[in-house]
Amino acid sequence: MAVSVGAEYLAPYLGRMNDAGKAGHEEIQAMQTVVDGLGGSTRIFAASIRHVDDLMTLASHGVHTFTFSPEVARMLFEIEPLTDAAAADFEQAALAAVPPGWKRFDPEAGADNAELASMPFGRESRWLDSEEGSKRPTPPTPDEMTPGHPALIARAAIAKAYHGERVLTPQDALAMLEAEDEDVDVVDVRTEEQQATHEVNGVCGLTIAGATGVSLDSIVGGSAYLPDSETTVILACSKGPKSLVALDFLYDRFEKIYCIEGGLTAWDAAGLPTERVQDKDMAQDGATDDSAPEEKQ
Repeated sequence: MAVSVGAEYLAPYLGRMNDAGKAGHEEIQAMQTVVDGLGGSTRIFAASIRHVDDLMTLASHGVHTFTFSPEVARMLFEIEPLTDAAAADFEQAALAAVPPGWKRFDPEAGADNAELASMPFGRESRWLDSEEGSKRPTPPTPDEMTPGHPALIARAAIAKAYHGERVLTPQDALAMLEAEDEDVDVVDVRTEEQQATHEVNGVCGLTIAGATGVSLDSIVGGSAYLPDSETTVILACSKGPKSLVALDFLYDRFEKIYCIEGGLTAWDAAGLPTERVQDKDMAQDGATDDSAPEEKQ
């Protein structure tokens, strides 16, 4: 009947069927057979799922739409202890590449006046409202973080208008890096794929010598590790817009945070030190090559 009237879903409640003394799995499997035999578009929407085994049994018979509780969802990840052990191993391997002293960045932390006021620099920004509390900028969406996206360009223009004093020429950025009294970290906010494939003055795979890759995507998503808030940070990307958006997003979190006008393209055009991303990856993987990473002067 459901198929004949064009119902989009047919929702049998497995747990309740079993409670009532019916053979729930067999009944739902029979429903799926009928739907398939009639060639209809109706989908079996299995509800009242109480265990991962219920999902596996029904899925193996062609049922592919379910509703289930958070407890059952957790079972999907906890059913195999080796999965947790393997995930922990990968996490430890990833942490080995994190510079000493860097910590996991929480994009939601510090979203009130009291916490911002307790920071060592206590600086107000355009996102701070004394009556309503700190207003974080709306995080860019994945599409908006795509190089050249109109929304990314617009966000960058707004950031530059508000934080123009934080935009450095390549020469000023180099001077800051070379100052002995400054603890400065350069952060390349492109994704690993963008670092490897973006063409900078005709060359792919370049980054600023000594830079650490921490993508804007991971910063917004809460999976990034960043330096201490008192560390001076210089942000970079291929041409500048993405680092400007990152500057706007991180402005309240660092005492001194900057980005480079024109990004890596301007840095390289000025003849300042760069290195190949692949060379850096090899060094982190423990390569035994005696030569230093290739620099493009």
